[in-house]
Amino acid sequence: MIKNKKLAPIIMICTLLVMVVAYFQSTNTSIDATMDKTNIIFGNNYISYVFDDQGDSFNLFGIHKLSDKSILDHFEDISFNNENIEIKSFKLEKGFIKNNYQLFNIIVDVKVLSDDVENADQIIILFDDNTTQAYDLGKLTLQNIGKFNEEDIVPKGGYTTVYPYPSLDVHLLNNSEETLYLNKITDLNGLFQYAFTANVKVGTNETFHLVIEEFNQEGNYDFYQITPILHYSSSDGIKHYHMPGVLYRTLIPDEEKINLILNLPTE
Repeated sequence: MIKNKKLAPIIMICTLLVMVVAYFQSTNTSIDATMDKTNIIFGNNYISYVFDDQGDSFNLFGIHKLSDKSILDHFEDISFNNENIEIKSFKLEKGFIKNNYQLFNIIVDVKVLSDDVENADQIIILFDDNTTQAYDLGKLTLQNIGKFNEEDIVPKGGYTTVYPYPSLDVHLLNNSEETLYLNKITDLNGLFQYAFTANVKVGTNETFHLVIEEFNQEGNYDFYQITPILHYSSSDGIKHYHMPGVLYRTLIPDEEKINLILNLPTE
C-alpha cells in the first residue's frame, strides 16, 4: 500500500504531462484561430486550356503575408466555383520571400467533366479547421479536346513553350493530303488574336514556321497559360487545331512575380 501511495503522485504527474503534450500537439497541427485568412492574395492568373479526357495540370500563383505561423501549412483541400472542373490532385510549393510576403504556387491537376467550355474565377480553400474561404484567381477557362481536330497538323522540329510575354515561335507540319489555308490563331476566350494575311497556304507534308512577335490582346493579366487554337481551311471547310500549351511570365524571377501580384513596378 505504501508503494502504491508513492506511485500515485508520479502517475498523476505523468498523466498531466501527456495531456499537456497532447494539447500542444493539437494546437500546433490545426489552424490558429487568430490567423488572418484574408492575407492570401492570388495573382491575376489567366488559364485558357484545351485538355484531353484524362485532364492536365496548370499553375496558380499567389502570395501570403507572413506571420508567426504559415497559413499555407493548413490547406486541406481546394475546389473551384464550377462543379464541372474536377480537381484530381494539387501540390503547394512555397517560394521567395520579399517585404514580408511569400510567393506560393499551387500545381493543380484537373479534369473537365463536360464537353462544354467551363469557366471559373474563384478558388475555394478548405482549411484544417473545416472552414472555407473563396479567393479571386483571375480567369480559368477549360474545354475537353473532343471538338478539336488534331490530325491534319502536328508539331515538327522546334516548338517554344515558354515566353516572357504573349508571342509564338513554333514549327508545324501539314500532315494531311491537301493544301491548308491558315486563317487565324486565338484562344478559347478570344483574348488572344492573330489574323494571317491573305493567301497563307501550306502544302501537303510541308513544315511551316510560325513567328508571332506579339498577339493582339484584350485585357491584362499577371500570368498566362494558354492553348493556342489555329483556325484553318481545307476542302472540308473551316477546322481547328489545338496547339501544345504555352506559358507567359511563369518563369520570370520570383521577386518579379511578387511585384506583379502586388501591382508594384517590375524591371
